[in-house]
Amino acid sequence: MVTKIIISAILLIVLVIFGRILHRNGKPYNAIWFNIHKLVALGLVVFIAIIATGFFRSSEVSGLATVFIITGIVSALILFISGALLSADKLSQEMLVIVHRIFSALICVSICGILFFILNG
Repeated sequence: MVTKIIISAILLIVLVIFGRILHRNGKPYNAIWFNIHKLVALGLVVFIAIIATGFFRSSEVSGLATVFIITGIVSALILFISGALLSADKLSQEMLVIVHRIFSALICVSICGILFFILNG
């Protein structure tokens, strides 16, 4: 379990680093950095979902754990949507960046909460 948590933390750190690189370099986004960012994001969401599903099948889920799970799912969806809209340059970029940052923080909190419940059984 510790290995899975370390992998999750590394993926989260890599995701943030590539996100910062994309933001710092601005538009047009470098295709390589952008695709790595998207793939790491997808990989992290799938990896956390697999870990959480396995854990929560084997034990009873508390109300707070459910809140973390739902917040994580909603945050992931909003992050994928806002990321796609940012790259498509369709709406107000300033507002999308704010939304993307807020939900990035929320998904980090959700992942930490889920991992807390997994570690503390």
